Amino acid sequence: MKPVGLETPDGKKPYAVVQLRQDNAAGSLYNIVGFQTHLTWPEQKRLIQMIPGLKDANIVRYGVMHRNTYLTSPNFLNKHYQSIEHPHLFFAGQLSGVEGYVESAASGLYAALNIDRYLNNEELTDFGQETMMGAMAHYVANANPQNFQPMNANYGLLANSHLSKEERATLSLEIIDSYEN
Repeated sequence: MKPVGLETPDGKKPYAVVQLRQDNAAGSLYNIVGFQTHLTWPEQKRLIQMIPGLKDANIVRYGVMHRNTYLTSPNFLNKHYQSIEHPHLFFAGQLSGVEGYVESAASGLYAALNIDRYLNNEELTDFGQETMMGAMAHYVANANPQNFQPMNANYGLLANSHLSKEERATLSLEIIDSYEN
């Protein structure tokens, strides 16, 4: 943990900010947000109990490093989250190269919709790069595979990112209306 975050009255930043997040409904279990580490468990205990207010903390679960596994999707998937080589296979979530809970759920919805269409011999749905779901699917299928990294949803992915906020909102409503009809 780097000593950054809170400033002292003299302008120095000697303390790391530690965020505790409630981890159960009873409010008796908390986790330290962002505490992914390679430290041994005894060293984690020593470090955590150095934090003011956590001296007597009973540690239930220690931090561990995790690694996100994902495909180099531009080599394997099209804009429908469908395997290029094996069209009966679809991928979604972090494995497909999107990052984040909402993005993973959105890719799952997109893939599920297209699986249904595939199984019914219908044309696969393409939301287009003007929508976030379509823009993420386009990124996954068309990013440079040499330096491919999972991506969160962001306005830079949208084909219409040059539009004003009001123009994007109007376009989004038009797109929603077209799918409802």
